[in-house]
Amino acid sequence: MATATESTRKGKPLGKQWKKVVEGILMKEGAKQARAQLRAGAQTNGNSIEVRIPITFFVRFPIKGKVIAGDGGVSCACRPGSPGGADCICEGSCPDNCCDPIVA
Repeated sequence: MATATESTRKGKPLGKQWKKVVEGILMKEGAKQARAQLRAGAQTNGNSIEVRIPITFFVRFPIKGKVIAGDGGVSCACRPGSPGGADCICEGSCPDNCCDPIVA
């Protein structure tokens, strides 16, 4: 199980800013991974390199009884903090188990 730091796990739900948070994760982490892969001699298609960025979202939907009563709001977004996933970095109002593996 990965662990999140208290300072990144607790906060306000992301609300409407979730798109900016996701863009920041994708661009910052993507560039970091691309640089690492290039240093390691990864294959490219000649003029670009593609990387995979795992992100977990926590979306809360209001309910009335057994019916979803509105659009969901993103309360938390998490990504691995280090290669191998020994830790994770979460932004927003996240549950204590935000870094646990996803069970389908």
